[in-house]
Amino acid sequence: EPIRNVSELQTFLNQAGSGASANDPCVLPPVIWTDTGGWNALFETINAAGKYVALDMSKTPVGEGCVLPAAFSYGCGSTDNARAGKGRVVSFVLPDGINSIGDFLNFNVIKNVTGVGVEAIGDSAFYGCVDLETINFPSVVTIDNHSFRDCASLKNANFPLAETIGHHAFRNCASLKNVDFPSAVMIGSETFRDCAILEAVNFPLAEIIDALAFYGCTSLETVNLPNVGIIKEKAFQVSGNATLAVALGQTAPSLERDIFYSVNVSKTITVNIPAVNSGYGTTGTYSGANSTACWANGFRGGGWGGSGFVDASKINQNITVILQEASSGAE
Repeated sequence: EPIRNVSELQTFLNQAGSGASANDPCVLPPVIWTDTGGWNALFETINAAGKYVALDMSKTPVGEGCVLPAAFSYGCGSTDNARAGKGRVVSFVLPDGINSIGDFLNFNVIKNVTGVGVEAIGDSAFYGCVDLETINFPSVVTIDNHSFRDCASLKNANFPLAETIGHHAFRNCASLKNVDFPSAVMIGSETFRDCAILEAVNFPLAEIIDALAFYGCTSLETVNLPNVGIIKEKAFQVSGNATLAVALGQTAPSLERDIFYSVNVSKTITVNIPAVNSGYGTTGTYSGANSTACWANGFRGGGWGGSGFVDASKINQNITVILQEASSGAE
């Protein structure tokens, strides 16, 4: 039977044999919460029982005329006892009717979160949730600034409908290895900064990569940006492993200064753009002796300023740039 109110929740938690630790949470039956105490009553009851819990509230009604709002934020369970109760929630399946989420402050042991109906993740929503391992938000369109910053245990980030990823959104996610954003158009500044084990990124629709977006991603192997129009300064500074390969599209993007600045090991940068028409030099491979010509023919254009595409002292030995022929039909 589903749990609907404080009395039913108290009875179940008092009889449960599990829940003594976050590694052995009490798995509640479906919670269809209709108690007039709302979120406060739910989390206060969990705190009073002293149990760690896994919550599935996918069928709980929310919105107008219901006891729970359609947006979840810090104020949803804001008494001192409710905040303490949040710190005992290990897994949380949000009601399907929740369309936006804000601050998950006080969810100190949260490991898994699912929100099927969530379309917007607010500023700093999961900032500092260091135990958060998995997330499932298939309907999200907007990810705001700092949303998952410092989520040190987060391994995967898959958002099939997300169009905008805010500044610092996944910064310092030290365990993040795979990301999938097939609909993303805008990648904010420092979005994936210091994601040390991130290996591959594929943003087929991304038009803008903001400054320092992948700074310090030292394990990065492949970057696919076929639709990019602007890559801002220092986007890949101090990034990449020994075989870093960056593939751009058939339209010449606007490249700002120092995009690959401070590259300290050998890299291969594949630039899939019409070489002659874009002004980046003539078709060919530029490394070793040829890199001087590549440097002169556009990879340190006057409009970029500073040190240009890469660190001037390192291009000869550390960068190979492959300028490919224009695709058929290109102007």
